[in-house]
Amino acid sequence: MSFTPSCGLRRLLTLAAVLAFAAACSTIETRHRDWSSYDGPGARAFAEPEPPAIDLIRDPIEPFNRHVAAFNDVLMDWVVTPLSVVWRAITPETARERLGLAADNLAFPKRAVNSLVQGKWREAGSESMRFVINTTVGLLGLFDPATTWKWRRSDEDTGQTLADAGWDDPAFLMLPVAGPSTTRDATGLGPDMLLDLINYIGGPASTFLRFNQLSLVERTYRRVTSTAPDAYELSRLVWSVIRNSETTDYQAPRATDGAANQTLKAVFLSPEDGDFDILAGERDVLIPATGRRLPYNCWLSEGARPLAVCVPGLGSHRSSNHALALAETVCNEGWHAVTVSSAFHPEFMKSAATSGTPGYAPRDAADLHHALDAIVRDVRSHCEVTDVVLVGLSMGAYQALQIAASEQARPDLVRFDLYVSVDAPISTRHAMVTLDTFYRAPLAWSAEDREERMLAALRKASHLGQGAVDPDLDLEFAESEARFLIGLSFRLTLADIIYASQRRNDLGVLLTELDDDDRGPAYREIREYSYIEYAFAFLLPWLQTEQPGATEADLFATSDLRTFTAELRANDRIFMVTHDNDPLLRDGDPDWIASIVPPERLRQSPEGGHLGAGADPELRRRSIQQIMAVLEALR
Repeated sequence: MSFTPSCGLRRLLTLAAVLAFAAACSTIETRHRDWSSYDGPGARAFAEPEPPAIDLIRDPIEPFNRHVAAFNDVLMDWVVTPLSVVWRAITPETARERLGLAADNLAFPKRAVNSLVQGKWREAGSESMRFVINTTVGLLGLFDPATTWKWRRSDEDTGQTLADAGWDDPAFLMLPVAGPSTTRDATGLGPDMLLDLINYIGGPASTFLRFNQLSLVERTYRRVTSTAPDAYELSRLVWSVIRNSETTDYQAPRATDGAANQTLKAVFLSPEDGDFDILAGERDVLIPATGRRLPYNCWLSEGARPLAVCVPGLGSHRSSNHALALAETVCNEGWHAVTVSSAFHPEFMKSAATSGTPGYAPRDAADLHHALDAIVRDVRSHCEVTDVVLVGLSMGAYQALQIAASEQARPDLVRFDLYVSVDAPISTRHAMVTLDTFYRAPLAWSAEDREERMLAALRKASHLGQGAVDPDLDLEFAESEARFLIGLSFRLTLADIIYASQRRNDLGVLLTELDDDDRGPAYREIREYSYIEYAFAFLLPWLQTEQPGATEADLFATSDLRTFTAELRANDRIFMVTHDNDPLLRDGDPDWIASIVPPERLRQSPEGGHLGAGADPELRRRSIQQIMAVLEALR
């Protein structure tokens, strides 16, 4: 009697799950605007060819996956993160890493067996030797002498075995707790668990080791979810690239060098202390023009000190690695520090932007200046501040210079004692065209192997992102590959900018429905727009509603810092860090920079690319010390 109701309930729950799954499948059609007959401003830009879009793993059930991701976020926020904070507080980092090695050692059968099934005899033998060495000499896997002795670790699992067997087109699947996966890899989880020795050592010990592994990635997970405009889409794309690399047995080639390669080293621009972000206080200020409150991060100390207000690059969050690296450097010199999100990040757009879409330089700079004024006033009410220094990176630096050039027009707002610009583009139009050109770099490759070379570049990038490359060495990319990766990275940022701005203020350009639970269809339309197309399709029409009769010349003249040569030259509180081979600079821009800033307020280097040199912590420290000397001289 008891079996029948139980079975009926199970069937009912299964049916409910199936219906919920089906209801959460994507039903939105991607629509595309036809620009072929457009003959207005910038018409030539819409005719430029584009490389094929890469979407490694399809996502037909995106709404369902996003709901699972939201559940994972709640689980991390309310369970894993609090427990991880306590665990890190009572356990040395070395101990946590040792336990992580032990757990990895116990998973050796999964790697060895799948290597054997795939016919990778050398990998299977190497895995077996690693297990013997690390279990004995390495004290049950707490140490890893096998790697020191050059026994190579493989990463084989059942999902890769299924790929090797011919399962070529899995669908993306977000799993509860486990996170990003695919229908193929989820199918392989059962055998993988059976082949993982952790599951045979006892319940509490197994749970303990699993939790320790989660705690090792919790901070990275938290930073991605808190800083990315769309953490789900970013994790899907990054995970897809990494998984593609693992299932194709990619081997990184020898390194090359160039300005784009040097620019890629900006990926290493991050705080030296992995816990630095935890030390931040979070405050918010009211923005009168919007009636909303804008959050900011702060590191405030006792006593009278200089305050550095750090503005990161295009689309970056206040807790991005670049912003944290700047804040950490000045804090180490005894300063107060503040970080605020880019004017192109959804957080700033929602709380502090007065424009319909970001990109019109005068309005963006004014919005940023008003926000910074409120922040500086708030900081002064809580601690003693001697000097206030505005430090900008890339687009943040460009906007710092825009504020410096127009400060006389806003005498009621904060007047900075020093403006520090690090690798500011001088012309945003030139920067847009350059980034679009970089994204189109694969068009110079032969059509036969173009898509494979694009995938190869992404696979190399996955190794870079996983820490497989020494930042002191040249990176393993051809210059055209590095350009493509830079262009692709910025194109993804542009997609976030367009989606967030049009969700907030739809200008009617996009034809695809915007749905936060099912963004994939809209992203497919949005990613067809280049930076210069964004300027003509979104930005210029918005400007013309604000300023009837505004032209292309009006838009781009105000976005070129050379327009403000006299104002910038007259401002003796500007300090610039530049690199002559920065790809976002035009020919002649380095000479123009030298003409407006005297040598004592200029750190100009022949190489370093765009932000790449900033990855060197010692170079950052020397720059801050030079800035301190300039402040002393100004006093």
